[in-house]
Amino acid sequence: MAESNGISPSRNVFIMKWFYVENGVQQGPVTEYELRSLRSSGKLTSSSLVWRDGMEDWAPYDQSLGEETEVLPTPPTIASEVTVDLQADQPIRYAGFWIRAGAKIIDGFILGALQMMIAMVFAIVAGVSGAIAESTGSGNAEELSPLFVVGYLLLWILMFAISIGYTTFFHGRYGATWGKMALGIKVVSPTGESINYMRAFGRAFAEMLSGIIIYIGYIMAGFDSEKRSLHDLICETRVIYKK
Repeated sequence: MAESNGISPSRNVFIMKWFYVENGVQQGPVTEYELRSLRSSGKLTSSSLVWRDGMEDWAPYDQSLGEETEVLPTPPTIASEVTVDLQADQPIRYAGFWIRAGAKIIDGFILGALQMMIAMVFAIVAGVSGAIAESTGSGNAEELSPLFVVGYLLLWILMFAISIGYTTFFHGRYGATWGKMALGIKVVSPTGESINYMRAFGRAFAEMLSGIIIYIGYIMAGFDSEKRSLHDLICETRVIYKK
C-alpha cells in the first residue's frame, strides 16, 4: 500500500473519513473502507481525486491509497445457529379467543355461502327430477322417497367433506384459512414452523370435538397461557399473529 501524503498502512479503514470528487462534485465524508469499495466497484478510478484531513490538497486515488482494490476486510458468514437463536429470541404473540372467534365467523360465512349454493342446486335438481318422474309416470312419491333420502345423505357427506377439506387445504398450504388471513393470524407447530397437510387434517377433526362439547374446547383458549384450544392441545399446534 502506498504511504504518500503521510498515510500509514496501519490506519483504521473503518474510522478515517475521506472525501472524493465524482463528476466534478465533492462527495463524502466516507470511511476508507467505503472509499475502497467504491474503487473496487469501478465507481472511482485511479485518477479520481480524494482528500482527507491532514492532506495539503486533493490528490489522485492511486497516489493516496495505492491500487489495492481487491483486498478488503469481509465480515464472516453468520452461522445458521446464530440466525436460529436470533429468531427464537423474537417474542411470539399468541392469538387469543376473540380474534380467533372472529376468524371462525368469517370462515363460517364463506363455508355457509358455498354450502348454500350447493344445497340450492341439489334442491333444484331433486325437484325437477321428481316432477319429471311424476309427469311421465316413471315413479311416484313413495318410490322416489328412498332415492331422496340417499341423495340428502350424500349431500350431507359432501357438506362435511367441504368443511374438512377447506380447513385442511388452507392450513396445510398457507397456515391460515381466509378468516385467519383476514385477521392476520396463522396456525403453526410448537417450534413456529408451518404445519403439514396431515396435521391440518387431524386438526380439522379435533376441532369438531371442541365444538361438540358445547364449544368448551374453543373457550379453553381464553384461559391457556399460550391461547391453546382443545384441538391445539390434541394436535400440538398454536395460533399466532403473523410477523
